[in-house]
Amino acid sequence: MVPTYENRPEDLDVYENRTLTFPPHLHEGVELFYVESGAITVTCAGCTHTLYPGWMAVIFPNAIHSYVTDADEKNGHFLFAICHPRLAGEALRTLTRLEPEDPFLPPEAVHPDMVYALRALRAQSRGERSPAVCAALTQLILAHAFAQLSLRRPLESAPYDLTARAIAYINQNIAKPLTLGQVAQAVGSSKYYLSRLFSQKLGMGFSDYVGSLRVRQAQGLLRATDRKIAQIALDCGFENQRTFNRTFLRHCSMTPRAYRERQG
Repeated sequence: MVPTYENRPEDLDVYENRTLTFPPHLHEGVELFYVESGAITVTCAGCTHTLYPGWMAVIFPNAIHSYVTDADEKNGHFLFAICHPRLAGEALRTLTRLEPEDPFLPPEAVHPDMVYALRALRAQSRGERSPAVCAALTQLILAHAFAQLSLRRPLESAPYDLTARAIAYINQNIAKPLTLGQVAQAVGSSKYYLSRLFSQKLGMGFSDYVGSLRVRQAQGLLRATDRKIAQIALDCGFENQRTFNRTFLRHCSMTPRAYRERQG
């Protein structure tokens, strides 16, 4: 997964992770996140909560969200599905017109059918999936979730608020040189105002945010390819390998070479 604004071609993406640290991002699908074991801190639309086994997060389309797992977490098991809006059926009206005041459901609010349906979506993603079955399972989870969530009219017109537009622009141009002024001009803002927004909404400055996205992308390439590190640096938008090494070390506490060796 690329932690930015994603227009996903698939109707359904299901993932399982033991650890998960993911910079702020958004996408058009509804994300259903469940903690099987361990603990993880999730931020969504300004709400931050540490989730433990049995908790579920229901992340509406185009809501900015992020994940942080403690570096010492050894027993985590996180299951989540990103479902295209077309799977939502009649629930799509609610997803596009309302938002949850708090997107996190404690174990007592998570109906057993929700867990069953999410695990069934995992099975669908691994086999010959049926669109009708995926839609039914997604709508089952949402029907139970809507009964437990306190819903309100959006405070902002996502995805058209300034932060979302900036994230989308950065994603589209992540492999190119990017400056705060360039992004501000593209989204119709001053760079000073956009800089404050990044600090307030994402909890990090513009440069750190762009660096975190590029490092995350580089991690995937280091794990999955045998490309030279210098080439990965360029592919991910870094000016040179020296800048790449410095940024990677700051975000991962190790060099790209050490990361690749540790991943085997």
